[in-house]
Amino acid sequence: MSYDSKPGLDDPVDILRGIGEERSYSIGCRTVRDVCRMKLDDDSPKWLRIAKLHAESIRRENPILIHDTPEIAPAAEIDIFFDFETLGSHYNAYMVGALTVDNTTGKRDYLPLFADRNDGGVDEKSMTAKFAEFVDRFDVDKAAFIHWTKFEPTVVHRILPGFQHKMIDMYQVMSNSLVLPTRNMSLKTVAKYVGFKGWLDDVDWAVCAGLFMEYNYTGDAKCLLPIKKYNMDDCVSLYEVTKWYRKWCKVISA
Repeated sequence: MSYDSKPGLDDPVDILRGIGEERSYSIGCRTVRDVCRMKLDDDSPKWLRIAKLHAESIRRENPILIHDTPEIAPAAEIDIFFDFETLGSHYNAYMVGALTVDNTTGKRDYLPLFADRNDGGVDEKSMTAKFAEFVDRFDVDKAAFIHWTKFEPTVVHRILPGFQHKMIDMYQVMSNSLVLPTRNMSLKTVAKYVGFKGWLDDVDWAVCAGLFMEYNYTGDAKCLLPIKKYNMDDCVSLYEVTKWYRKWCKVISA
C-alpha cells in the first residue's frame, strides 16, 4: 500500500475506530489481532461492531462495508472541491481554494482566492467578497460544493450566511459507509491509501499560516506559492478520494 504508516495486527487497539484508551481497557484487548478474535453477540454496542470491522479490514487489507448499501455521493453537473486555510480553527480565513470539475465536459480548473494584504491582520472580508463572486457563478441546482469534515461548512455559514448551494461532506459519507485499512480517516491518510501522491514534505497548515503572515507584512508574493501548492493538493486529493469512492460504490453494488 502506498500510504504512510500502514497499520498491522500487532498495533495497539486504540488505533481502531470508536476505541479510545478507556474503551481499550474495558474490552480487555491489547492489539488489533485481539479484536479480530473477539466474538460479538446481538447485544454488542455499535462502536464495538465498527471497531471489529476496522480490525478485519486491517487483517484483510481491504475496505469493508458497514451496512448493506453504501451512502451515495452522486456527481452533480459541476462538482466543486474546496478547502479553506486559516490561522487556526477559531481564526479568520485568509485563503480558499476550489477545484471545479465539470462532469459534462471533464474540464477541471483550480482557483486560489487569497485575502488582500492588510498590515493590521487578516483581511477576511476581501477573501469573502472573492469567494462570494465565485459562488455566484454557479447555479444552485447544478453545482455541489464538496469538502472533508465539518470545518468548511462552519466557515461558509459564518462568512456567507445566505449560502444555498448543496454541500457534501465526504468524510461523513465515507465514515458512515465503510472502514478502511488505515490508521485514521484524515484526508491525507485516505488520499494516500487510494494512491494520491502530493503535498510538500516540509509544509503543513501552520507553515502556510506563517508564510501568509510574512506575505501580509512584506508583500513578497513568493510566500504564497507553497500555500497554493498545499491547498491545491488538498482539493485535488479530495477529488481523487471522491472519484475512488464513487467507483468503489459501483463495484460493490454491481
